[in-house]
Amino acid sequence: MNALFACGGPSAQGSLRNIEVRREGKTVSIFDFYDLLIKGDKSKDVRLQSGDVIYIPHVGPLAAISGSVNVPAIYEAKNSTSLAELVELAGGLSAVADTSRIVVERIADHQVRKVVEFPLDQQAQAFAVNDGDIVRVFSIVPRFDDAVTLRGSVTNPGRYPWKPGMKIRDLIPSASSLLTRSYWLNRASISNGRATEYPTRQTQRVKPPTSEPLGADSQFNPERPANPQLPNPQVPANQQQQSIYDASQEGELRNQDNPVYTRKQITGQTLATDLRKYAPEINWHYATVQRVNPTDLSTKLLSFDLEKAVLQGGEQDNLELQAGDIVTVFSQTDIGIPQDQRSRYVILEGEVMRPGVYKVEPGETLPTLLNRAGGVSPNAYIYGIELTRESARIEQQKSLDELVRTLELQAAQPQSASGSTDSQMLAARQAFQQSLVAQTRRLQATGRVVLNVEPGVKSIDELPDVQMEDDDKVNIPHVPSTVAVVGFVYNPGSFLFDSRGTAGRYLKLAGNTRPQADMKHAFVLRANGTVVARTSVNGLFSGDQFSSLRLHPGDQVVVPNKLETGAWVRGLRDWTQIASQLALTGAALAVIH
Repeated sequence: MNALFACGGPSAQGSLRNIEVRREGKTVSIFDFYDLLIKGDKSKDVRLQSGDVIYIPHVGPLAAISGSVNVPAIYEAKNSTSLAELVELAGGLSAVADTSRIVVERIADHQVRKVVEFPLDQQAQAFAVNDGDIVRVFSIVPRFDDAVTLRGSVTNPGRYPWKPGMKIRDLIPSASSLLTRSYWLNRASISNGRATEYPTRQTQRVKPPTSEPLGADSQFNPERPANPQLPNPQVPANQQQQSIYDASQEGELRNQDNPVYTRKQITGQTLATDLRKYAPEINWHYATVQRVNPTDLSTKLLSFDLEKAVLQGGEQDNLELQAGDIVTVFSQTDIGIPQDQRSRYVILEGEVMRPGVYKVEPGETLPTLLNRAGGVSPNAYIYGIELTRESARIEQQKSLDELVRTLELQAAQPQSASGSTDSQMLAARQAFQQSLVAQTRRLQATGRVVLNVEPGVKSIDELPDVQMEDDDKVNIPHVPSTVAVVGFVYNPGSFLFDSRGTAGRYLKLAGNTRPQADMKHAFVLRANGTVVARTSVNGLFSGDQFSSLRLHPGDQVVVPNKLETGAWVRGLRDWTQIASQLALTGAALAVIH
């Protein structure tokens, strides 16, 4: 073997099984390399002497074996090699080998090819392998007999044994079988203390202290960590940094000398998010049984009502299963279901008797939801009720983004100037345009839905019967005591409400308008979300009716900047339309200047 390794071993045309050692004209040993490679036997490896010849003859008969064997390859066979020996050379059959079908491709008389097929039984194991044979060992078909498959939104998806007369309830015995593992993991992540408690002073994580602190003469022991809490005599005790004992894998932090904690704040929004994210949202009214006809291999899809079959015990939907059936349970996100069947959560805040997160029943409206929450408090300002909706916010943001794109396109249009004065005016105009576009881009839609509540409404039963949607947020403020004036006035701010106060009076309290103010397009943003423009009021009556407009608590008077005339700003003149479509606050509009 040392000599074989030194010369690089037999070539591709050399034999591995009939290596001869010749000495003084006689063959003293025939070495089979397969004995060493496969069996670990080197008993035929003789010690060489001076003058010995190692002869490697041409490779012998070759046979290939492929398929479900452990080491498929081309092997050198001896004249008497049987099929069983060839399988043994290939490491034996794999666990999925199909012993009922072995195929041997053979060349007969150097003229034709033929195929021989037989089961691998005792008789076949003695089958002689010839030079050029290709043995194919098939694997069993990945088919499960007498089994049904459960998949989808279930606790334990997988295959289950089928029995005659087996039905849906035998496979899904209760509603608990529909709680997925991710559901329980998410539930555990809420309650396992993840970022729920934090120390109130500067702290650091350390290992638990040992009972034997290291002294000055102690030897370091890596299995016994040093006590990090030993007091430093050079530092006052009240200035020494406090350490923390990591009490659990859940990240609970403890201050050892004063265990004071601060609780992570849980808002209505976080609670609603947790409910949507972690609640089991099962599609109770649609599940399927997939079945293959063994005769023509056609697929049949049977649907059934999961709620009736599992929860209500209805026999009509408790379908009888057959071997090979695939039962699929869907969630509400897998297949879109009607809005009324979805789980919807609404946040009630402000002057509500029982504020919190509520699950909306099908067809429930705003008045019925508020009544279910116990009504409103005596200080509730129903006129200023705010309903924000995610779907409305998305549409409003699209409109706002479209407005920004329009402004950008119009601002990018080239403009010419004839003189130095015109050039300065053009530069100032372009700077103004860029500033207006930048500030408009920063505006974000609120998603407020204007309910157009009358000022004298005192009962929630008088609110419009608007159907509640998922992720709605209702905020009922207390009765405000001020009216705001924002925009281009000398003293913008909030002023005490006066039942006799008008828009003109509050403008006087704010110092009246600045020279660059555009009173022609001033407007009032009511507490109920509606907008009253000066142009709309004065267009119906003679005189300045806008100044005599009576205001209510929480209203805002908005005085915008005077924009120069021209095609670029023509689309921005109607501030009333922008405010009503986007439901922006008056303060946000007033920053555009």
